[in-house]
Amino acid sequence: MLSERGCMAEQKGIDRLLSMLLDEDVSDIHFKAGSPPLLRKGGFIVPAPGLGPLQNEHVKQLVNE
Repeated sequence: MLSERGCMAEQKGIDRLLSMLLDEDVSDIHFKAGSPPLLRKGGFIVPAPGLGPLQNEHVKQLVNE
């Protein structure tokens, strides 16, 4: 599963990312295997803080949640 730094472990991965989206005033979130989740914040694309690259199975899991 996705690594957690300051995230609630009992939440599903997609729920944590969506919470981050709301907390960080993010307009978009992008998933690509081999890269960390990318956030569009203030018109800039930035890596999601505290999360490493997603594996193929992570992306599939996020899409299916």
